[in-house]
Amino acid sequence: MTAVSVVIRARNEEKWIRHCLDAVLSQTHRNFEVIVVDNSSQDKTVEIAKRFAGVTVIPMAEYTPGKALNEGVKKSQGERIAFISAHCIPTDKSWLEKLEAGFLEADSVAGVYGRQWPMASSSPTTVSDLTNIFGPESRVQKKDPFFHNANSMIVRSIWEDEKFDESAKNLEDRLWAQRVMDRGYSIVYEASAGVFHHDGLHRDSDPKRALGHVQVINGMDRANIEIPVSIRPESASVAPIITLLPRHMGIPNLQEMLRKTLEDLEELGPSTQKIVVGPGENFDLPQGAEFLSRDTLPIDESSSLEELLGQVALRFEMTSDVPDFYLYVNLEYQSRPAGFFGQLIGTAREGAFDSVFGATGEFAHIWAEDSAGRLRNISPEIKSRSFSSPVYRAHYGMGTLVAASALRSGIVLGGSVGIVSLPEGMQTLRIRGEGFEVSRTSK
Repeated sequence: MTAVSVVIRARNEEKWIRHCLDAVLSQTHRNFEVIVVDNSSQDKTVEIAKRFAGVTVIPMAEYTPGKALNEGVKKSQGERIAFISAHCIPTDKSWLEKLEAGFLEADSVAGVYGRQWPMASSSPTTVSDLTNIFGPESRVQKKDPFFHNANSMIVRSIWEDEKFDESAKNLEDRLWAQRVMDRGYSIVYEASAGVFHHDGLHRDSDPKRALGHVQVINGMDRANIEIPVSIRPESASVAPIITLLPRHMGIPNLQEMLRKTLEDLEELGPSTQKIVVGPGENFDLPQGAEFLSRDTLPIDESSSLEELLGQVALRFEMTSDVPDFYLYVNLEYQSRPAGFFGQLIGTAREGAFDSVFGATGEFAHIWAEDSAGRLRNISPEIKSRSFSSPVYRAHYGMGTLVAASALRSGIVLGGSVGIVSLPEGMQTLRIRGEGFEVSRTSK
């Protein structure tokens, strides 16, 4: 019989499911199965999960937390059942064994739950919540029903008598823990069985208070927990998209500009598949790039950049794996700081952003016309820059990194947005069909 079944609850978890499954399937435990219970995901969660050999995916239309858990257990074979949320990632390869070892800590243990670590991208509130609630000392709970199914394991035979409440919209884990405790069982908190968890538990906490907690927590010993390889910036899968417009066709040194852009993209790795989308049936491209004709896409001259890129993403994923990110690059930008694309990826990983782009900070005043044609100052009040914040001029075409799920929906800039701040005074050369222009920040 299977020793342990790992049940993963998921809904629209494209951003995290691959990293969760990578870590779960890398466990040193010798006898376990993996089941993903998907709650009608509208993104690529199911497609990504099915790429992993041996993973069973169960679709579910009518969702409550308890019902998803019960359905997963019904389809499982394990004597013990481990639960993990799809946006959680085990911190090491012995996570499953450590959860299982928790049953040896006391007699009559019904369930074991593990530690949850915030990520670099977690909000101050999340860092405060997770660090204060999930401490470094394991314990046996005989009266306290706290239990958390984002990272837990239960005994199948006990579940047969005490299933999760399918009517509860939340806290199904604590309701279950209270019922088994009433029957004389214990709950164990096993601090060594850790997962990374991007979200917090109490999102309505006081942000200022949470930020104060973070400042203290960041100075504490975090037990040298390493970030999983799959979510490190250098492991991100990126599909660059270079757009060619009709006006570009008249640029005399177009091939040289393409070569330079592709050379910049080598920073992502020589094996990265690069997409060049443009008018016409074909285009002579340097090695390492694939041409996609705009004429084959369901767009027209009035279509926006967002619509164009969204259609390119949909076409790309017909024949290729879903990447973590797409990288929009405008051929007209021919000057980038060294390591710029890596900075985009690092920023996206650190902040879990949907979109990241380069921008120059400016302290100059900005004026704009209102509906009546009158000029209005839309900048902050005049202050020394030591006491004011800059406004940012975006350079999207230099490189804009977008989460695959966002771009597929036709959203280039939306959701959570981060920037890579370009050096003040940096000249940004943009070549156009009729000449070139230079942007330069004020000093």
